[in-house]
Amino acid sequence: MSALRQKEQIPRPKPKTRPRKLNRTKKSKKTVKIEYIRFNTRQYRISAHIIFTVFLIFAGGVGTAFSFAYLQDMRQQIEHQRFTIQQQREDNITLRAEITRHLSIDEIARVAQDRLNMGPPDMSQIVRINVPRQSYVVQSEAMLNPEPQNMWQSAWWHIRNWLGV
Repeated sequence: MSALRQKEQIPRPKPKTRPRKLNRTKKSKKTVKIEYIRFNTRQYRISAHIIFTVFLIFAGGVGTAFSFAYLQDMRQQIEHQRFTIQQQREDNITLRAEITRHLSIDEIARVAQDRLNMGPPDMSQIVRINVPRQSYVVQSEAMLNPEPQNMWQSAWWHIRNWLGV
């Protein structure tokens, strides 16, 4: 048969199991047990490492998703607050226009006469005071030239006072 295989060049089938070692020595039960524990411990370490890595990737993905959701929620809140501010500004404009309409002299006179029953003063209610043309009020130098609050304005104020300008 071997001559037939050499002529036809038929490949020899490979064995399905590993060949046995020729110098195999008998191992004690303790050695076998230690090798079994080492092998299982190594497998456990590898599987624990893989599980830990997968968990970290999953946790990172979940954390990223939650951070995007949180940012989107904050954007919506900001947009809602901007919309509310815009509405308040529009309301302020309309209220200012209404207040200026109500603060006209004619409107005040009408409200004073209608609601408060006020009228022009009688001659007995008028008190005349004579004020001289020249005022005798003495104003201090601090009232005439008040000291500015800003540091730079204060510096220029001191320089101008020193120069007598």
